[in-house]
Amino acid sequence: MKPDEIYTWAVHLKNEELEELIGSSVVLDYKKNDVIIKQGSLATQILVLEEGMVKLNFEERGKDTTFGFGTKGDFIGLMCSFVKKRLDFSAVAITPCRIRVFNRDVFEKLIGQNGQFVAEP
Repeated sequence: MKPDEIYTWAVHLKNEELEELIGSSVVLDYKKNDVIIKQGSLATQILVLEEGMVKLNFEERGKDTTFGFGTKGDFIGLMCSFVKKRLDFSAVAITPCRIRVFNRDVFEKLIGQNGQFVAEP
């Protein structure tokens, strides 16, 4: 995978940093209607949508409300991951999806070493 194909923010990573980040990640495939993250779960990883589209919604008092969609290259639940809080929304695949799951500790370490990689390209 070339960083600029999906991860435009990764163009600032050195080769060894990119290798460490990708090497500590895993790719998961989801079918249409699969729940990728469930409202109320603890955000412990960094998720990036590599393929497909997800619906972002939250449930309150028994009512489901869609508030957005994620597409190729989008982070899912990024801010919740960094503050280590529970996700206040769910993400459901509305097409077949491929998600790359990054190790949050490695991601945070690389931000400390090379914060430029999370800046806009």
